[in-house]
Amino acid sequence: MVRRAAWSATLAILVVQMAAPVGVSAAGAGSFGTASCRDGQVTDTPSPGTYGRLESLAVSKAGDVWAVGTYVNPKSKVVQHRTLVEHWRGKSWAVVSSSDPAPDDVLYGVASISPTDLWAVGYTANARQLDNKSLIEHSDGSSWSAVTNPGNGLLDGVAGTSANDVWAVGMTGSNPDGKGENLIEHWNGSEWKKVPAPDPGAWANGLGSVTALSPGDVWAVGLQEPTENTERPLIEHWNGEKWSVVSAPREGISSGLADIGFASDDDAWAVGWYEEQSPDGTLDLTLTEHWNGTTWSVVSSPSPTGDDTLASEAVVSGTDVWAVGSTAADAPFMIRSNGRHWSQVHVSSPTGAAVLLFAVSAPTATDVWVAGLTISSRSYSEQTFAEHVCPAPGDARNAD
Repeated sequence: MVRRAAWSATLAILVVQMAAPVGVSAAGAGSFGTASCRDGQVTDTPSPGTYGRLESLAVSKAGDVWAVGTYVNPKSKVVQHRTLVEHWRGKSWAVVSSSDPAPDDVLYGVASISPTDLWAVGYTANARQLDNKSLIEHSDGSSWSAVTNPGNGLLDGVAGTSANDVWAVGMTGSNPDGKGENLIEHWNGSEWKKVPAPDPGAWANGLGSVTALSPGDVWAVGLQEPTENTERPLIEHWNGEKWSVVSAPREGISSGLADIGFASDDDAWAVGWYEEQSPDGTLDLTLTEHWNGTTWSVVSSPSPTGDDTLASEAVVSGTDVWAVGSTAADAPFMIRSNGRHWSQVHVSSPTGAAVLLFAVSAPTATDVWVAGLTISSRSYSEQTFAEHVCPAPGDARNAD
């Protein structure tokens, strides 16, 4: 099982092996009325090289979807990761050229400000994965190029409100005392600048996702480590002048948040995981938290195998929220909330392959995309994966 957590304190490409509770509705409960989902369509995605994966999705408009991630260069004598950008324009996915400034480059997050203003973030490093630098790339809707930025570390999430207001979050390697710190950068329309942020964890801190409601209302989530190997959820807020820590409930012996999304300023969701001890070791369970405008609180969510995590979410409205992740069986895992209860949603799997989901994007209830990777049961090779979960009648798949 994979817990997708690029902002781990290791600052490496992390592949760490990742009966509904009371208050969780059963799958197919029909609580969404006419917004129910049909079975989706698995779409063929190019997998250049080996060990390809898609880490993040952004929908610019109907039929215009971007995905970013990484693959391993098969021609290299040592393991070298390359940036991967793929574009869906209504009928098929195609690889779009992206920048690779160093021997080892990865993209973890992508955001669409408009169809002609897109940003992607990740990290770039030398062949030994030392001296990591933040990687930020920009696109006008056709080509991608790296943009100078001051960060040393890894960026995992990106979001913005306009062409001159974009945020990127992640974490540094460590300060001189060995403490991992949050990394936040801001684009003002002409340059990227680092912005100070609190680091409440004595051992390490990292931010995995950011969402921007307005220039004076920005949120980021991740985790903090008060002690080594003990993780706690971390939520921070920008009020237009400074970042501050917002109290977040914790679950289990360790827990963290991977993504955040808002329906309104008093209705938000954050998703992730928490650990519980079992006779056979620790188990991961899904974690969902809700913001009512004043406080964050834990809401019960399905963990169908009893060892499951959530990696990404998409908020369509206050009564329609999606989240994806992985199970102990390396099966795709998707849940949906009507604003009160979560229920499990079917996701297709190619025959003979495990599927791990890292990203979901849903501009509407009938236009939901998920992405991640497949693992062949025969060759154990990793390939990119994407699925259109809720295609609407006559949707953009049939457009020119």
